[in-house]
Amino acid sequence: MKVVEVEEGRESTLKSIIPAEDYARGGARFLVMRRNNLTPREYRMPVDFTYSGKKRRAVYQRVIAFAGGFVELANPASVLLFDGEPVFVF
Repeated sequence: MKVVEVEEGRESTLKSIIPAEDYARGGARFLVMRRNNLTPREYRMPVDFTYSGKKRRAVYQRVIAFAGGFVELANPASVLLFDGEPVFVF
């Protein structure tokens, strides 16, 4: 384990999961870094829960997941920088 600095920032090159809205907002491209890769694909991911009495329901967000490369966005997205490495946090 290592303690790292965390700060807010904006970044257009990401190597992690990104929101589908930012990816669809024109001009995103996937750049391959290795031969075995997962091209960007849309998924629905639970990001929160709502409660009503004893019932619990998941709140979903559409995200783009990929591996083996990085995505360059046309418009920078809000991210957290962990020692300078951008990570999108819901």
